[in-house]
Amino acid sequence: MGELIVGLIVLWVLISWFQKGSKERELKKQVEKAAQKAIEETRKGLTIKITDEVFGPEGGKIDVIRVTASGTVIAPYDGYQAVTRVAMADVTDGEEAPLPVLSVIPDLANENGVASRQEKETIPYMVTSLEDYPVFVIPRKALILPKRGLRQIMVIVQITSADNPDQALTGGTGKFQHKYEAIGYTEMEQAQQEQEELIAVLALTVAAADGQMDKVEKGVIRRFFTEHFAGKESEAETTEHVNDAMRRTFQMVERDAKRARILAVETAKKMRKFDIANYSFRAYELCVQVAVADEVMEVREREILREIAEELGLRDEDVESMHDQYISYKMVHEDNILVEMPPELKTKEQQCEWINKEYARWRTRMDHSDSNKAAEAVLRVERLVHLRIHLKCSDVN
Repeated sequence: MGELIVGLIVLWVLISWFQKGSKERELKKQVEKAAQKAIEETRKGLTIKITDEVFGPEGGKIDVIRVTASGTVIAPYDGYQAVTRVAMADVTDGEEAPLPVLSVIPDLANENGVASRQEKETIPYMVTSLEDYPVFVIPRKALILPKRGLRQIMVIVQITSADNPDQALTGGTGKFQHKYEAIGYTEMEQAQQEQEELIAVLALTVAAADGQMDKVEKGVIRRFFTEHFAGKESEAETTEHVNDAMRRTFQMVERDAKRARILAVETAKKMRKFDIANYSFRAYELCVQVAVADEVMEVREREILREIAEELGLRDEDVESMHDQYISYKMVHEDNILVEMPPELKTKEQQCEWINKEYARWRTRMDHSDSNKAAEAVLRVERLVHLRIHLKCSDVN
């Protein structure tokens, strides 16, 4: 970068000493040639290089996109104040119809959330060469794209005047591909509508799990959506979609009650593909509320809830917490359903270990300030003690 400047200065100094003769003309040609080359390189713009890199230790590695620029920058004078501007656009559908690429990291986004960077720079010389100059680094997971699937992303780099962003010194573009697994921001409204329909279907399958749909269970579902849609611009249209889904589901399970369990699993799998944790959690919460709406927890309802939670991919601790909140001992007819052990616990040692953990968890709640919660804890501890004696857990070291 500095060598070119030094060379130009030396050449001009020599010209001042040899203003006459063939040597002067030769030197002048060399200077003109060097200047012309620099101008041509500037007109070509910057060469943008995009590479994938991995940072971090094993188990915590992060895939990042690294953007560098190479080329020549010609400034009005030495020490020129400039700004390097970087932005990203989705050009999968063509460069004539670009869509913004967003970033979840505020420091790597502008005020509108678009993945970008603006950095003040000092251009040291009138003619400055760049070689793999770093201009942008961003984790792939930080990107939010307009649509799901394999996308074509363009990176736009410009070096402009610090005083006037429209006065560009040079610039360039590069492209890379990104496979986006989540729902795109342009697809979100449609996805939410589909999710809401699936929530309605899922809740109805739980209502039908015990062989009949009570009015109180339907009421819980309708109240949920009434509150959910309140104040939304598309309330009427979305409500109609949900009502249609409920009618179709009702007709299906009414003709074949056994279909409820199969439909519940199918619906939960569809919901999980959307990968919206908030909707999955709310869907399961509604299912639990429907199951206990009649204040009776049947074995079939418990089983269908377990399958739904598994297909939705919910964490065990979240499911457990929700059950603790909504399912009380008085709702249980079967003697052991409330403290039913996970089916994967096959050995006596595993079962006793689970009982001991549950006992310790509920024992601490027996003195709860809420009398209802305290009474619930007493009943559960009592049942766990009976199970422990039945399995002879005292024999297990």
